[in-house]
Amino acid sequence: MRQLVRNFRLIWVFAFTFWQTISQYRLGAVTWVINAAIVPTLTMAIWLVIGGGQQLALSQSQIVAYFFLTIVVDRITGSWSMYRIGRQIRDGTFSNTLLKPFSYLIDILSHTLSLKFIRLTTLVPIIAIVIIVFGQWIGLKFTFNSGLLFALAAILGFLIRFCWASLLGLATFWLEEFHSVDELDGLIGQVLSGGLIPLALAPHFLGQLITYSPYRYFISFPIELALGRISGFKIAEGFILAGLYLSFLIVLNRIVYLKGLKKYGAYGG
Repeated sequence: MRQLVRNFRLIWVFAFTFWQTISQYRLGAVTWVINAAIVPTLTMAIWLVIGGGQQLALSQSQIVAYFFLTIVVDRITGSWSMYRIGRQIRDGTFSNTLLKPFSYLIDILSHTLSLKFIRLTTLVPIIAIVIIVFGQWIGLKFTFNSGLLFALAAILGFLIRFCWASLLGLATFWLEEFHSVDELDGLIGQVLSGGLIPLALAPHFLGQLITYSPYRYFISFPIELALGRISGFKIAEGFILAGLYLSFLIVLNRIVYLKGLKKYGAYGG
């Protein structure tokens, strides 16, 4: 228990330190605002046009609500641990992390949380604009239960995404570079997370892939709960599968980390 409290204290201190450093790059904040909104907004517009010509499983107000929540959930669950781990391994600064008297994950998680806080802050103007322009179309009605389930799903989504990104970052022990893996993962994630095609609108075979893919928890699953698209057994099934994915990724991260250290040490770190 004492060790757990110490780790949380370290994460808080380091996250605050990283936040002070990152917040100096104001131009980056503007870029994050644009990047966060452009793809979901364009995708929403496309689905609204499609929905205007034919009957879809989601109404136009639900489509607007879905992609509005996509912007928010993507920032809540977002993780940049792959890039940080991959860069540290490639430039050799991972050795410095290994010398510190705590797990490398504390450094990575602290950096991710500081970035997350800033990027969530930059969402405020986007949320304001969307509410002003599309407010009458957004039919979100949170109850206590749906809000609680949404929050739990978003937290689980972040943990799964963080472990997944960290695992891909650790793969840099065996790779020459990690940028191509990052780009490929981002492309696959856009499709299987529901970021481009909502589960309710996906073809059957793609819907099955999304339903049982870990990427679903990055975006789709919390939004499905918020929109009331699933209930009963499907909710329980979703959370059980999320817990299994998280447990599996934690164990796999540990195995890959230990094996990777042997290779890293063999080359002199």
